[in-house]
Amino acid sequence: MRKSLLWATALTSLPSMALLAGTVFAADIEPDVVGPYYSDWSGLYIGAYAGGGAVVNEINLDLGGAGLGLDGIGGEGWLGGVMGGYNFQMNNFVFGIQGEAGYNALETEFDLSTGGV
Repeated sequence: MRKSLLWATALTSLPSMALLAGTVFAADIEPDVVGPYYSDWSGLYIGAYAGGGAVVNEINLDLGGAGLGLDGIGGEGWLGGVMGGYNFQMNNFVFGIQGEAGYNALETEFDLSTGGV
């Protein structure tokens, strides 16, 4: 009799414990807490730049048969430089100092010709 009472208690208590526990969903799991996004512009920076370019324009004008022509207005060459500085951020404001040194080797040409002269 004792054994059957023990089994009856066990069999009735297990389903009731499952009902009291409730259902677990993925939304019940708390995510890892991630702090607010924070960016800081303070610090040293350096950089370099380089480039090149070329342009030639040809213009021909007919001024009453004089035949004035600009055979080439333009230029070509390269440029480059370095820069660096330091910034300090205080709340929503950024203060800093920057220096730059560059070289420009772009050369300009201007050719003028007259027809028949």
